[in-house]
Amino acid sequence: EGQSDLAAVDKLGRDALMWGAGMAETELVRCLLKAGASVTTRCQDGLSPFHYATAPLMFYSRPNRAEGAALATVKCLVEEGGANVLQSGLVGHRFGGWNTLHTTAVFGSVEIAQYLVQKAAAPGF
Repeated sequence: EGQSDLAAVDKLGRDALMWGAGMAETELVRCLLKAGASVTTRCQDGLSPFHYATAPLMFYSRPNRAEGAALATVKCLVEEGGANVLQSGLVGHRFGGWNTLHTTAVFGSVEIAQYLVQKAAAPGF
């Protein structure tokens, strides 16, 4: 029963983890990951929860959220959920071929971009 709830999607294929990541709700994201939500799911546009988290201005984040909330969510998805730092995707999307660093550079924040670059440059990446 719990797994079917985690797999539930809206009409555009977005699951709860995507919504939580896009809203920079780190504790919700952490809870969903612990319950077995997948960081590799994709919506109809090919977006993953990590895309939603790395480009907060493009998606659903609240403009008044606490400073650093989006970065905390990104870190949670990488460090606790195993998200690929330079995840490609956006299949069928107007930004086809971009990876998460592209979307962060345009729609995210400097702090998120710095984190992604640092993680991508880490030994063993």
